[in-house]
Amino acid sequence: VQLMLLLGLCTIYLYNLRLLRVVDQLPDESKAWWQMFLVCGNMAMGGFVVAAVCTRFVFPTISLEGKAYWILRSGPCSLKSILRTKFLIWLVPVGSIATILLVSGAFAINADVPIILMSAAISWFMAYGIVGLAVGVGAVYANFDWEHSSQLAASFGSLIFMLTSTVLIGINLLPTSFLILIRTWKHLEQPISELEWYLAVAGCVFLLLYVNYATCRWALQIGQNALEDRER
Repeated sequence: VQLMLLLGLCTIYLYNLRLLRVVDQLPDESKAWWQMFLVCGNMAMGGFVVAAVCTRFVFPTISLEGKAYWILRSGPCSLKSILRTKFLIWLVPVGSIATILLVSGAFAINADVPIILMSAAISWFMAYGIVGLAVGVGAVYANFDWEHSSQLAASFGSLIFMLTSTVLIGINLLPTSFLILIRTWKHLEQPISELEWYLAVAGCVFLLLYVNYATCRWALQIGQNALEDRER
């Protein structure tokens, strides 16, 4: 039910983006800058929706084991493999949701094909970091004595996750916005060579990969350490 509500909100969001296509009636220079603003806004809103999905479904994934967690720990599986498996299980569905949302938003604002492809790639980068953050922070604030699963998504730990995921989304938007800004300048025939453009693309992609990979690895590690401390 909650997933259907989120999908309904996404539908309203995409419909509102289509209403903003009046930007096509603007002069070319103004149109290019407004298009850049809409693309960055689409990526930001898509990231927040992904964070909301992870807050409800991915963050509680360790806590939802309940008392069965101790049965799971009595087996041969290490904490690292448990957390990694939880991460991989959720990465594909969350990444798919992020891709559909960001690409649909890019289509709704009539973005160019390179922007659509960029949106698809960035959706997976952000999903990687946010899902890893959700699993890791969820392990740090794991609660196996819950009475109803809905209370896990309304806990103090979920608030910490939402705040940290907001910071991560903001960090992701910095190189993304810079790349779109460079592309807008290039589109307006500013003096930017092909070499400078490709260097900007390579640098931004590297930053996005590094930030999300490092965030995921750090979050899973602190989650593992927290669970190990709990067992001592």
